[in-house]
Parts: sequence; structure tokens; C-alpha cells
Amino acid sequence: MVWVMAVVAAAKGINSLVQGNKQAKAAKKAGRESAAIIREQTAEAVRRAERQQKYVMGETTAGIAASGIHMSGSAKSYRDSMYEEMERNIAWTQRAGDMQAQQALKQGGYAASAAKAQGISGAIGAAGSIAEIMYGAGGVTGGSGTTTTGGSGSFDSSGFNQGLWGMNLRGGK
Repeated sequence: MVWVMAVVAAAKGINSLVQGNKQAKAAKKAGRESAAIIREQTAEAVRRAERQQKYVMGETTAGIAASGIHMSGSAKSYRDSMYEEMERNIAWTQRAGDMQAQQALKQGGYAASAAKAQGISGAIGAAGSIAEIMYGAGGVTGGSGTTTTGGSGSFDSSGFNQGLWGMNLRGGK
């Protein structure tokens, strides 16, 4: 019966590792997909901003020309400063989108690390269960009430009795 319990605990540990790895892969994939969507949205926002910039700059240039003002002095300065501000806005939109995409990738990585850690934790717990089952801790024994460990110590249904060379570790007889 002890071996059956140990095999079940081992299977739980292996399953925990496998599930942790599956979840980690899924988390990384989700992070990559989120980053790709953010990049697409950013590219579209930049494209629209550039199109709007061309339209506004064309309208401004046409308005200045229609008014009979030469493209110099304050009119040129106004047009140039408007162009620079639009360029800064486009650059910021691109930078913000890149930062959001990087954050999505990082979050996917963090979620993957957490999933792997959870899988490892489950496997360690299963290893502890195997040790408990095999060495009779907590009253689980092979059925005879005493399980020996090859002469280096002994256990019974109440726990560790003797250490190396037969030393009594409980303080009694």
C-alpha cells in the first residue's frame, strides 16, 4: 500500500511540473500576443497622426499663401513650430506604444515565472509526501508499525526512535 501511495504522490509531482510548464508557455504566448496587438494599434495611431499632420500642414500652408503673406518671418515660424509639435506628438505616440508592448512582454514573463514556480512548488510538496509515506512520518508505516532504514536509524508509527549506533533520541529507554 505504501508504494501505491508513493507512486500517486510522484505522479502528482510530475503532473504539477508539467502543468506549470504548460501554464508558463501559455503566459508567455499571451504576453507576446498582447505586445503584438499593442504594436499594431500604435502603428495605426502613428499612421493616422502622420496623415493628420500632412493635412493640417497643407491647410496651414494654403491658408498662409491665400492670405498673400510670404512664407517668411512669423508665418514660417508658426508653421515650423506647429510641424515640430506634431512630430513630437507622433514620436511620443510611438515611444508610448513601444513601452506598453515591452510591459506586456514583461508581464507575460512574470506570469510564466510564477507558473513555473507553482509547478516546482507542487513537485516539492509531492516529494515531501513521498518522504512522509516512505519513512512513516505522521503514523504512516509499511504495516508492521516499524520501518527501518538500512541500519542507520529506525522509525515507528510515532516517529523517529533511534539515531545512528542505536542512540535513543527520545530521552527514554
